[in-house]
Amino acid sequence: MRLRMLRMKGRTWVMAGLSAFWLVAGFIAGMHNEDSFSFFRYRTARVSFAGPLNMTLSGKIYYPPSVITRKYPGILFCHGTLPDGQETELYVTLSKKLAMRGYLVLTFDLRGFGKSKRLSPIGSAKRMDFVADVRCALDYMLRELPVDKNDI
Repeated sequence: MRLRMLRMKGRTWVMAGLSAFWLVAGFIAGMHNEDSFSFFRYRTARVSFAGPLNMTLSGKIYYPPSVITRKYPGILFCHGTLPDGQETELYVTLSKKLAMRGYLVLTFDLRGFGKSKRLSPIGSAKRMDFVADVRCALDYMLRELPVDKNDI
C-alpha cells in the first residue's frame, strides 16, 4: 500500500511539472516576439503635463530598464495631427526600439488629438498653436525626466 502511494505521488508531481511546462510554453508561444520579455528590454510609463492655455497634454515614456540611475539621451516624438496620436503603430514600434538601444523617448499627443483634451470650437489661430505644445513637452522632458540636456 505504501509503495503504491509513493508511485501515485511521483506521478502527480510529474503530471504537475508537465502541466506547468506546457502552460508556460503556451504563454510564451502566444506572445508576439516583440513583446516577449519586454520588461527586461524596455519600460513604459504614462504621463500628463501642463500644456498651454491651461490644457493637460497626455504622453508616454519609453526608457531602458537600467538598474543604475543615470541621464539618458532623449528623443521627443511629435506625431503631427494623426488621429491615434502617440498610439500610432509606427511611433510605438520606433519608441520601443529606441528605448532598447538606450534612449529615453517621450511621445505625446498634441491638443485635440489622441488622449489629450479635445478642443472646443476653434475661435482663433492661437488655439491651434501646436508649437507651444511641443515647447511644453520639451520643458517637461528637461525638467522632470532623467535626460542628458546636451543630448536631445
